[in-house]
Amino acid sequence: MKITITVRTQFNGLHNWPQCPHEQVRFLRHPHRHVFYVTATLNIPHLNRQVEFIIFQQKLDAIIKQSYPFWEGHYELNNRSCEMVAAELFRTLTVMYSYDVAKVTVSEDGIFDGTIEKEDI
Repeated sequence: MKITITVRTQFNGLHNWPQCPHEQVRFLRHPHRHVFYVTATLNIPHLNRQVEFIIFQQKLDAIIKQSYPFWEGHYELNNRSCEMVAAELFRTLTVMYSYDVAKVTVSEDGIFDGTIEKEDI
């Protein structure tokens, strides 16, 4: 049996894709705002809640706060994609927790997702 717990959080952020090669979405080259939704999942060894949901979510929020500059109501992600942010959060959570990080997903506006997932070996 595989057991996981998942928490979700969100934040306002700005990012851009300066090298966007697609003319039909050239606006992506410039800073634009999204609500970024983050979902993080841990593998845990048994059913007796080793990691408390609220504490896990608070740690995830603290990582975001420490990782990105906050200015005028939003986090500055610069040219980071959802996948890049997910990878950064995945790495930081992996260092922070002794339990396996299974997956981190970062979504733009709850529509477009980038996911980093631990590979099964």
